[in-house]
Amino acid sequence: MERSELKMLWKISFQEDGEYLDFFFSSVYSPSRCRCITRDGKPAAALHWLDCSCQDQRLAYVYAVATHPALRGQGLCRRLMDEAHTALAGQGYAGTLLVPAEEGLRAMYAKMGYRACGGMREFSCSGGAPLPLRRVGPEEYAALRRRLIGPKGVIQEGENLLLLAQFHQLYAGDNLLLAAATQDGKLFVPELLGDPAAAPGVAAALGFRYGTFRVPGNDPFAMFRPLREDAATPDYFGLAFD
Repeated sequence: MERSELKMLWKISFQEDGEYLDFFFSSVYSPSRCRCITRDGKPAAALHWLDCSCQDQRLAYVYAVATHPALRGQGLCRRLMDEAHTALAGQGYAGTLLVPAEEGLRAMYAKMGYRACGGMREFSCSGGAPLPLRRVGPEEYAALRRRLIGPKGVIQEGENLLLLAQFHQLYAGDNLLLAAATQDGKLFVPELLGDPAAAPGVAAALGFRYGTFRVPGNDPFAMFRPLREDAATPDYFGLAFD
């Protein structure tokens, strides 16, 4: 399938355009990590995945599951997911992960064998006394992250970090690690590892009076589907590119 056609399906399905979409298809997309269903030679439904792992198990973060708006309600998504699960199991993946874009999708994926895993907590707070932070590169972020997520956390490196570093700034502090971005002039931290109480100091250190943070917690977030009987459910999955 032509890259440009898959890009157009993404754009139409998610009403998304711009730098993120361009970067994904120029630097992250791979035909080996994509599954597509066609109609009349054109992509009708498609999904992508990013490689990750947990406890030495190979996992796939299923991402950007899209069905053309004109073809929804015909079972294409279910067929696409079933085919992807079969293909991934055949390639040696132990399980798949995803993050539902909205609450209504959680029940749909549950019917496909997914279950909750790796909870998250999202909160907003005002800035406080600034904390000392330093910029880090993707390699150092990856090494520090492995120590902070625990033995049952999902290791997300490779293309995951390529995407993260392209659109976020990476920082470390005293037993603290985070990725930060500015959205509509506001601070958004999709992953803060360490002490959640550090959030006000992080916001102030980055020059913001207010920020929104995601930290490990108990609220529903990611979902996991085992592809083999001995697959272990992860405790933490944090980098969702939503």
